[in-house]
Amino acid sequence: MEHHGILVSVDQFKTFIAEISVILDEIEIFIEEDIGRKINIRSPKQLSELLYKEKGYTPSKKTKSGGSTDSASLQDLMQKINDPILEKILEYRELYKIKSTYLETLPTYIDSDGRIHTQFHQAVTATGRLSSSDPNLQNIPVRKAWGRKIRECFIPAEGKVLISADYSQIEMRILAHYCQKGTLVDAFQKDEDIHRRTGVEIAGGELFYRTEHRAIAKMINY
Repeated sequence: MEHHGILVSVDQFKTFIAEISVILDEIEIFIEEDIGRKINIRSPKQLSELLYKEKGYTPSKKTKSGGSTDSASLQDLMQKINDPILEKILEYRELYKIKSTYLETLPTYIDSDGRIHTQFHQAVTATGRLSSSDPNLQNIPVRKAWGRKIRECFIPAEGKVLISADYSQIEMRILAHYCQKGTLVDAFQKDEDIHRRTGVEIAGGELFYRTEHRAIAKMINY
């Protein structure tokens, strides 16, 4: 996999960068028009002064340089104050991170064959699964739309297709094999959702089960 690499569409990367750049510019203009001056949205100090000195908001936590402007603090502020600037700041940060971390960085790894040759490691993760570096191609988010869009920049060669394949809860199935009997074996034999089954056990029965129990159960299972 290291030797073969993965083919990349430079044009798609460029298109995505252009789209995000337009949105970032629009956010900068929106904030500039709202406060009547330019501000460096990437500067925690300038944001702190804007929000807590000029606008007079109360910070949920403080730092050495003033009120905190990290994501958690801004999310907390949004719950209390209806100011569209807060949402715009968070959106700007997320998009800027996409642009700088992925869209501008990944193409620099493209080799002369048009492919990225990441390095895979067999003995780094605690679970024993493969990990990759230089660049890390395994941490590109998939749940958000922009994450899926980044993945679309990785393409198959002409006449080829890319497939996605995954083991179905392989570690727990191996564990069930060694257990030979019990709830784990019973759940797999009945082709149940093992995380849901564990969630029901945690909740104390079907009557008390809620969807959030599944997320807790998944952490416990693994």
